[in-house]
Amino acid sequence: MIDSSAVESAFTAVYGDSSLTSADFSALCEAVCSEISPCVRENADPDDARLISLAAACVLRALAVRRGQGEAGLSEFKAGDVSVKRDFQKALSFAEEEHRLKLVAALPLLKDTSFYFGQVKI
Repeated sequence: MIDSSAVESAFTAVYGDSSLTSADFSALCEAVCSEISPCVRENADPDDARLISLAAACVLRALAVRRGQGEAGLSEFKAGDVSVKRDFQKALSFAEEEHRLKLVAALPLLKDTSFYFGQVKI
């Protein structure tokens, strides 16, 4: 299984602080590792940097979705000449792109049965 503490370290090194409590962040990393581990080939090294990076990108995506849903009520605030606007779509787009890039890098380490292609016409 992918080491969740390695995922926590990689996430912090690449993306910075998660703004979650330590226990919540650890639980999220463990959940992501549990989700990815069954998809990893038997002969793949679970400590491979590509898998750790993929898991960290999955954590980033999960955080972006959580933030977008949790704070969807207030997106713009104006006081006098000062205006603040929060755009969670940009954060989610960045997280999705990071996830795609890390997934492509980790493809050789993942089982072929991990993917489902519905109605792909070639």
